[in-house]
Amino acid sequence: LKASQLEAEQIDQVLVAGQFGRHLAEASLIKTGLLPEGFAGRLSYIGNSSHSGAYLYLMDQEAARGLEALARRINYIE
Repeated sequence: LKASQLEAEQIDQVLVAGQFGRHLAEASLIKTGLLPEGFAGRLSYIGNSSHSGAYLYLMDQEAARGLEALARRINYIE
């Protein structure tokens, strides 16, 4: 949020990926401070996204091109 100069309330949807995240309730993520209160009601759990992405990349050439384009647009923030 700091790097993008946004407030939590400006985010439409927050995707929680991975099997670990799938077992954490939204209230727990917010109460423990892992996510800001402004994300309440905006969380969606997508499960093992790395597995799904790898499968799409290997099995669908059009999806692979889309994933490559997406990867070029992503900025990693420590």
